[in-house]
Amino acid sequence: MLDKGNSTNVMPESPDAGSYEVAIVVISLIFLMFCCLVATAALMKGESDLARRRQRAAARETRKEFLARRKELIATQLIVREWNADDKTLDTAEDATSNTDSDPTIPSSVQIDSEEPLWDDNGCAICFSPFEDHELVCESNNLSCKHVFHKDCLVKWLEKHEDCPICRNIYIVETA
Repeated sequence: MLDKGNSTNVMPESPDAGSYEVAIVVISLIFLMFCCLVATAALMKGESDLARRRQRAAARETRKEFLARRKELIATQLIVREWNADDKTLDTAEDATSNTDSDPTIPSSVQIDSEEPLWDDNGCAICFSPFEDHELVCESNNLSCKHVFHKDCLVKWLEKHEDCPICRNIYIVETA
């Protein structure tokens, strides 16, 4: 016999309405935490991009400062004169051979066999054009480099390099 007062025999009509509410709250909280995580990641990426942009801007400014100092050094220390066809300012091969004997930094295996100069002293080794009379040319203030170039060619070269295009010695030595 069934006892009508006993609730164990009664089938539930629907699941507990409270468990649906709990499930919705839990899912909402998970979604909210996911959104916060995505937003935080986006902010961190934005901050790192901003930091990288600031570093690049500082590097550009440093490069601009370097170029300004370099141009000032070129303007103040470069020896500029007019070319005269009678000038003989470059070393000949004999001079270069004699320098290798006295310079311990040049290997003894480097020998210059020809009597020809290493470079034609009537032309620019940067643009390969001959020097014309009364054309502006540059000389190094470094005594170990005696190479001569067109002024415009060498200024462009020295804005990117600090050494001689031929012998690779420092072309402009800073003096006080």
